[in-house]
Amino acid sequence: MTRFVFGCKFLFTVTILVFIRNIAFSQTPKDVVSGNLIQFNDNGFWCWFQDERAVIDIAKGKLVVASAAYGGARNGADDAVIFDLQTRTSTRYVLNQWSGNPDDHNSAGLLIRPDGKYIAMYDQHYDNYVTRYRIFDGTAWASERNYDWRTKPGGIDYTLAYNNVYFLSAENRMYDFQRANHRSPNFLVSTDMGDTWTWGGQLSTNTSNSYNKGYYKYWSNGVDRIDFIFTEQHPRDTLTSIYHGYIKGGKSYNSNGELADNDITDTTFIPGFWNFTKVLVMELLWEEILCGVVGSQTS
Repeated sequence: MTRFVFGCKFLFTVTILVFIRNIAFSQTPKDVVSGNLIQFNDNGFWCWFQDERAVIDIAKGKLVVASAAYGGARNGADDAVIFDLQTRTSTRYVLNQWSGNPDDHNSAGLLIRPDGKYIAMYDQHYDNYVTRYRIFDGTAWASERNYDWRTKPGGIDYTLAYNNVYFLSAENRMYDFQRANHRSPNFLVSTDMGDTWTWGGQLSTNTSNSYNKGYYKYWSNGVDRIDFIFTEQHPRDTLTSIYHGYIKGGKSYNSNGELADNDITDTTFIPGFWNFTKVLVMELLWEEILCGVVGSQTS
């Protein structure tokens, strides 16, 4: 039994290493599509943890795409491209030009406001704790505005990344979730369609000393609920699992609707991942797959 468990663990480790190696050395660039390939930007990249990175304005027939430029004459540019779905033409706008600092974390999160205007929110990774944003009125992007996190109660102790912007019509409130204070997901709130922002609170925490307190993906029904899935911490520090929860009415819940936090704006209690629902156990999943194969062959 001991030898079997050791062999299973060893096979698990080797398989993960081979998997990573295959990913690293098999990324052959391809642009072959079954149809006409449309290039929105000739130099742009983003992280997976900003949303929305692209939005469709159905009323005006526009597609808006955010990205950050890397290298070349446009190195460090933070872009928003507006693509006309009827004329098939693009217009690229530079939201901010980070001189000599290309970073996929800088790419904006986008939202179409109820009044039809667009808002783009973005940070400079490892900057001086300032969230920047611009609003498009249908003709031009307004001058850049900002929220300085150092003005929040207690200040801020970590850099910013990953803007995730949502509007809840039932609350007439806009949210912007980011990795921020205490290396954790924090959020800004706006009650004037994103014209001005204030600090709202910290969504969750944990006892880890990892690079951050988890990676988060968000989704909203646009009315009264924002869902999120997340890891415990940085996956390079441990083999993480995935958890789910949601926000509704200023409270947070696990998947079954059980209360996790009675007031998401109150920092006297901040829930941990253990207060939410574990939906995927990564280590056990991999080991069950691999050990099941080994066990079936050796039993």
